[in-house]
Amino acid sequence: MDRAGLEVVRRRPELPYPGDPASFQQSPPTTTRVSPLTDVPTNLQALNEQGLLLVEWAEARHEFNLQALRGQCQCAQCVNEWTGERILDPASVPQDIKIESMELVGSYAIRVRWSDGHNSGLFTWKRLQELAAGID
Repeated sequence: MDRAGLEVVRRRPELPYPGDPASFQQSPPTTTRVSPLTDVPTNLQALNEQGLLLVEWAEARHEFNLQALRGQCQCAQCVNEWTGERILDPASVPQDIKIESMELVGSYAIRVRWSDGHNSGLFTWKRLQELAAGID
């Protein structure tokens, strides 16, 4: 699957017996249109003075409140891995929390280093879209 939205061509030989090369019949390749990834942000900016993280996608834009975003961390230090119970009390996150740095993790997430020293959580693009849509 091509992540850039390009056509993916697959050959599908029709073979009655996988071990017999003579049984391959040449059939035209099948073509599947792959839609481009729309969940990858086009812009990420820590707006620390305003207490916001700006995330822009091709068709949408959202400004996340830093205190609220830090309170939504789902790492094992913030949420019990076995029960799903929240360990971090969002009310305990400082109102003036800042983003010290952001690091891309593969092509699917960012790791945020927060001014309170926390840096083990990941925010996937999908999770950021869910939060922007108000889905917890």
